Amino acid sequence: MAHRLQSLGRVLRLTRATASIQQIQVRRQSIFGEFSKKLKEEIEKTKAATQTISQAASASAGATRARAQEVSSHAQEGFSRASQGVQGKAEELKDGAGKTASQAADAAEQAGGAARQIGASGSQPEAQADTQAANAEGAAAENSTKEPHGTAGGRKQETNQAGGTGAKAGTASSASLMERLRSMASLVQREVAAAILPENTTASATRAYDDSLRSEATNMGGSMMVAPETRWQKQWKDIEDKLGSHPLFQRLASFRNARVFSKGKEVADDLRERWETSDSPLVHRIQDMTENMTVETETAKTYREMRARDPAFDMIKFLRALKQDVQPVIQAYLKADAGVLKQHCSPEAVERLTSIVKAEHAQDRYADTHMLDISDVELHDLQLFDDNPVVVVRFNAQQINCFRDKFENVVDGSPDDVHRVVYVWALRQGKAGFVGKDGRLYAPQWQITEMAIGHAQKLL
Repeated sequence: MAHRLQSLGRVLRLTRATASIQQIQVRRQSIFGEFSKKLKEEIEKTKAATQTISQAASASAGATRARAQEVSSHAQEGFSRASQGVQGKAEELKDGAGKTASQAADAAEQAGGAARQIGASGSQPEAQADTQAANAEGAAAENSTKEPHGTAGGRKQETNQAGGTGAKAGTASSASLMERLRSMASLVQREVAAAILPENTTASATRAYDDSLRSEATNMGGSMMVAPETRWQKQWKDIEDKLGSHPLFQRLASFRNARVFSKGKEVADDLRERWETSDSPLVHRIQDMTENMTVETETAKTYREMRARDPAFDMIKFLRALKQDVQPVIQAYLKADAGVLKQHCSPEAVERLTSIVKAEHAQDRYADTHMLDISDVELHDLQLFDDNPVVVVRFNAQQINCFRDKFENVVDGSPDDVHRVVYVWALRQGKAGFVGKDGRLYAPQWQITEMAIGHAQKLL
């Protein structure tokens, strides 16, 4: 009996488990069906929204194209009208100039005829002179009787003068328009040339100055170049001078000698000392945060020192000029040409570079000095070394990996083996510039102190 009851309980438990599993499966199927329906609805909504957006984008693009065409057509019409107006003004000016020249020629002929008549009248007898005087009196009387006619003639002359003034004003306006058009055209030409054409940089960044330029009387020694005061600095100095002489500011300045001011200064110094010598972790965190935000970085210190020695220093122009020195310096290094290296490098660098190449020459190995391409010089780092600004740059050069002996026989590499070599230079700025004999101020010289050759990647 007990065995039957146990088997019956097992059957009931199995049926209950099976029913619960079926219910769970039904719930899962229902949840999955609802999720699939919602997903399909969202996909349909997304498709509809995408279609709407694409239609709106196409409509806006069409409207934009139509508007652009309309604006371009209006601009072309305006430009054509302006050009026609300028041409018309130019033709009017040419016609006016021709008329003026013809009138001047007629006036000159009339003046010559009058002069000839005057010369002829001078040779006539006195009786004929009396007759001419009487005729002149009669003409004066007739002119007095015909005064209204003369007034009308004067009005005509005034009208003609007014017309000439208007013509002159039109001529001036057309000339100013032409000048504006020329200036705009020249400005556009300069901007396009500066954007497209490469900048021709002929100055060297590291070549030593000629000794003939230096003068002992004008040598600046260890002093720094002083930058001229700007307009803002001059104005600020004038304002300080004016405010310093004002009675109110003089009275405020007299408070510094008061006992209250000295007592407050002592209290502030005591608080500052406590803040700096505090052992609180919170104070240390705040101090670290303020130092990170306010302390001058190594790069900023270096750049400030560079500008102090050379106020006109420009890093972009310096890197462009330095690219002009890459080829002669590397070729002189590969040839062990100490004369050229001394113009660009420090004495220590010259000794190191020449010793490396001379060791190769001692083994009867001479490197190929041809350079196929040089990349732009990039700034890598700025730092101070012994209170001297040092600029670290890097660039790539495509060279031929080929070594020959003294008989031009290839001993290593190949004339067709092209490698891209990475170079890193360290350049140090001189302490001060000098004033040459011609009165020109020369900036401090830059010298190559280190030259490192990185990895070489084979290209061909």
